[in-house]
Amino acid sequence: MKLVSLILIVLSHLSLNLNATDKIIVKLVTIPIYHLWEDGPVRFARLPRVGWDLTAAHCAAAYSQPLGKGLGKDVAAEEKDINLISAYNIKVRVSYEDPPNPILTINIDTTESSKPEGYRFTVLDVSKMAAKAVGMDYLDKKGVVITMNEKSIDLKSEKKPK
Repeated sequence: MKLVSLILIVLSHLSLNLNATDKIIVKLVTIPIYHLWEDGPVRFARLPRVGWDLTAAHCAAAYSQPLGKGLGKDVAAEEKDINLISAYNIKVRVSYEDPPNPILTINIDTTESSKPEGYRFTVLDVSKMAAKAVGMDYLDKKGVVITMNEKSIDLKSEKKPK
């Protein structure tokens, strides 16, 4: 209870220092998560981003950030990143073209990506998951284009374990 009171005091103090043009914005960013010790499906989690005057470029970095280490029975699995986009080193970048025809281009860059040891998905699988996650966040937006910048993938080295 003391912690909640302290947070409310800090927020009220911050609100007194805000200008009329400052906006605190909360945006949700969807990422694919997977726990190595599970043999279950990939889940899409929506994580909040909080900030002043957040733009799409600020939120794009959240797709590629590592997500807390998982907790499980396998010690090696505990040390793995559960955000598949960051685990495979896939980058999400944003560019914006000014009016008269404003277009937000979101690029899913897999040129530096690689399949980490112990993960069962290919780079192509995860890049499709990344496109799905970004698409979920921008589903109803007009003027949004999602592109993919891929490296050539050696399919023999990308086979899923049996």
